[in-house]
Amino acid sequence: MAEESENKMTDNDNEDIDKQIEMATLLPDRWYVIFQNNKHDDNVTMSAYDTTSGPQEDGYYDSGTVIQNGIIELLENDFERIVEAGMARLSFKQLEEEIISEVNEELGISIDERGDNIIKVDFGAKQ
Repeated sequence: MAEESENKMTDNDNEDIDKQIEMATLLPDRWYVIFQNNKHDDNVTMSAYDTTSGPQEDGYYDSGTVIQNGIIELLENDFERIVEAGMARLSFKQLEEEIISEVNEELGISIDERGDNIIKVDFGAKQ
């Protein structure tokens, strides 16, 4: 019986493996900010990776490095503002979709999305 419990992987072991896989799949010369829902509560975890070569020889930072660090700074010190901005954007996008749908319905336009950037538009009966 003791052997069985020793062979079982814990949640921490799985999280470590997931983190190692995440890090192994990062492409070079990119900045990553990755969010993941916490499985145990209603929190989100964040990982930030910089796979570039670091500061330039002249001491300046790439714009991606500056932006990534700015995002981290805002997350650490102005989280409420980020949540408010995110909720505002989501509300706007939802309202936008509803309005477009209503206008298309009123005009008799039907839109069939067929992929990432392919749509079929039916404007109704021929004029």
